Amino acid sequence: MKSKSLGNIVSLFISKKDIKKHIEQNELVVDKNGVTTDKFYAKNIQRSILICSIDGYEIAREQNIDIDYGSLGENIVVDFDISGLQLSDRIQIGEVELEITQKCTICESLAKINPKLPTLLKDDRGIFAKVIKGGTIKKGDEVIQNIVKFEKAQDVEDIRETIRDIFDLDLDISGGWGYNQQSALKIRKIESSFEQFAHTFAIIRSNVEMNIMQEEANRYSGLNVHVENQEKITKNKIDYKVVSFKITATATKQNKEFIKEYKENYGKENFDIQEHFQKRKNSEITRIIECWFDTTSMII
Repeated sequence: MKSKSLGNIVSLFISKKDIKKHIEQNELVVDKNGVTTDKFYAKNIQRSILICSIDGYEIAREQNIDIDYGSLGENIVVDFDISGLQLSDRIQIGEVELEITQKCTICESLAKINPKLPTLLKDDRGIFAKVIKGGTIKKGDEVIQNIVKFEKAQDVEDIRETIRDIFDLDLDISGGWGYNQQSALKIRKIESSFEQFAHTFAIIRSNVEMNIMQEEANRYSGLNVHVENQEKITKNKIDYKVVSFKITATATKQNKEFIKEYKENYGKENFDIQEHFQKRKNSEITRIIECWFDTTSMII
């Protein structure tokens, strides 16, 4: 896993019930449910922490809208551009690890501050994150991005033979790994439905990228695959099905620890099984992948 420094924390805030203005803090204590002293603690772990950049405030000030840090409802203000952070990216702040979950949408509260703000900040409001590893975040802390990079599977002369050798699975296919139109996987004959076949291939390709091609310390397992979108495309008289999948997985080392914990503690009175599976879920990374299938000659 590689890492790079993004910048630093400028300010920290919490919100309290019945108090409109966010309260500035020198440090935040966070756990799997969010900021422990915030009114939104344990409300929605996917939106546990809101991170904003000073860039949003600069955009407002350029339009003569002078607002203090904390006015956008954030918990953390940073001094770098956050627009490059994507879904499932992970950042390290001291001992704390966060995973980006979604962009923050514009809400009516901004219009109450100034009618221009929703338009000005439609792309710069902020991003939500969930807590992977808890601890204390302090003002001035460095923010580091932990980069999990998965390279494309290498081209092979015979993809059918390669998959058969690695996975002991014989698929009537040819072509490439399906990253784009040029490398589309050509399906000749399948014994199941297309949906089942596509699901199987997405697992195979993800295993190659996230496990087989990785050094042992960087391997992922426990893969789950869900279809996000599917469309039919015809180009130059060739029929394609392009399927987007959401892949979730856990670092193999951590997954083994979860399995061990479950086996050793299942059935014991003090074992919180709900908390156990929540820890598993919080540890997952998420990827969106796209697979191109040439279905012109496909026989089912």
